[in-house]
Amino acid sequence: MSDSVCYHVRHETRYRYSSIVLGGHQLAHLAPRATPWQTVLSHHVEITPGVLERSEGTDYFGNGVPRFLLDTPHDELLVRADSVVRITLTPRGRRWEFV
Repeated sequence: MSDSVCYHVRHETRYRYSSIVLGGHQLAHLAPRATPWQTVLSHHVEITPGVLERSEGTDYFGNGVPRFLLDTPHDELLVRADSVVRITLTPRGRRWEFV
């Protein structure tokens, strides 16, 4: 039995608006957190339409939070996140831990 397993996690959120939206400020909680039992091997967020400004922040709990500004008129917003994480057995060795 291996002491770790890798997961590729893909998330997609699509907003469709009934009329054109001129822009907006958004934030997303989509990044996996590194822990003693979880290693983040890669993480990427793609936003359509393209963003004017983007910054990375951290919330109160230590989670990564991208903030982004849209200034392109659009009737659909697509946010895709791809992550690869490696999960290792807990010190107890009896079960997998997921975050």
